[in-house]
Amino acid sequence: MHTEEILKPVIGQWYYDRTNDREFEILSIDKEEGVIELQYLEGEKEEVELESWEDLNLAKIAEPADWVDPDADEKDDFEDLDDLEEDEDEDDWDSDEDDDWGN
Repeated sequence: MHTEEILKPVIGQWYYDRTNDREFEILSIDKEEGVIELQYLEGEKEEVELESWEDLNLAKIAEPADWVDPDADEKDDFEDLDDLEEDEDEDDWDSDEDDDWGN
């Protein structure tokens, strides 16, 4: 007798959906709303109801080697803005060379 192992959903864990032949990562679990947010390898996001999780035919897998987070560019953009703000703070505002006030 073969029984399927029911895997607990874990944020950041990758799974292989045997039924749909797709790999996905769990992004969040909202117990109040009763949903799990997934992101497939291709970048598509989907919500799955917690109640239906046990019906999925899944296997835990390691993060795919070819995985590129599509949101990483947005995160990098904000980091670049932080760098720009730090550079502006480092400007020497007390320099006499740029004194346009005649002092």
